[in-house]
Amino acid sequence: MKTNTHTTTKIKKSSLSQIHEEKESSSSLSRIDEEKEAKERKDTTTKSTKKSFLELIKEANSNVICTSSNPQTLTFKSLLRRTLRIPMFQRRYAWNTPNWNQTFLDVCRLADRIKSSHFFGRMTCVVSTSPSALVVVDGQQRSTTLSLLLAACRDIAEKNRNLDQVNQINRLLLFGTKLKRVDFATMSAEEICVKCCRLVPTICDRDPYLRAILPRSFASRVRYEGLTGEEDMNRLSRAKRFFTERLQSTKRTSTSKLQDISNAVLSKIQWLLFPIDIGGREDGT
Repeated sequence: MKTNTHTTTKIKKSSLSQIHEEKESSSSLSRIDEEKEAKERKDTTTKSTKKSFLELIKEANSNVICTSSNPQTLTFKSLLRRTLRIPMFQRRYAWNTPNWNQTFLDVCRLADRIKSSHFFGRMTCVVSTSPSALVVVDGQQRSTTLSLLLAACRDIAEKNRNLDQVNQINRLLLFGTKLKRVDFATMSAEEICVKCCRLVPTICDRDPYLRAILPRSFASRVRYEGLTGEEDMNRLSRAKRFFTERLQSTKRTSTSKLQDISNAVLSKIQWLLFPIDIGGREDGT
């Protein structure tokens, strides 16, 4: 009887051990199944919450066009030193007489000290590091117009043989060292514009802009290749001619008056520089 009891006890212990192992195995499998189900639920949730670009656009805040982490107020002199590039997708220079006249009146109020400063709006841009420049999304008409007014001041100063004033403006409009190294016999106007101008217009405006912005001693040496109709090609030259005539008609051609005008353009006109946050995509796309 004792032996049988001992054997029965052993069988019971063995059965209990087997049951315990089966429970542990079942529990382990249950945990694996739960983890697998949880992962599948997570994957399904991620897929369902991941939205297409068009869906994100539809849900975007209609009151917010873009954001910037580093907006700042700058003068035109500071902007030119950063170098401005107008991307190829931008329209051509389109401002005309009413715009030029209003710009000239605003600058004259600053030059005559009627106003101490003038806010010229926001310049929306993308900061490019290769090459180093501000790629202008909004602000090309205003910035191009001011550069043409400076070129008109420079041309009159050149006639007055005021070389200091001429050199001062040229340094802000052009990369002088690069200009001196240009091979005018082989390089096109577009190539020279990209290499030497601190403001580089959109591609169809580069020939006429270079013609308007270069000092006379260089302008005659460039090979210009017209790309479109004569009227459009002359719009930039007409803008500079307008400013030249207005400076003459308002008796602002003396050295001191020209200095007041150029100082107003370069130092008293305020811009809000608004670099767009583009998530690391330097080209802005």
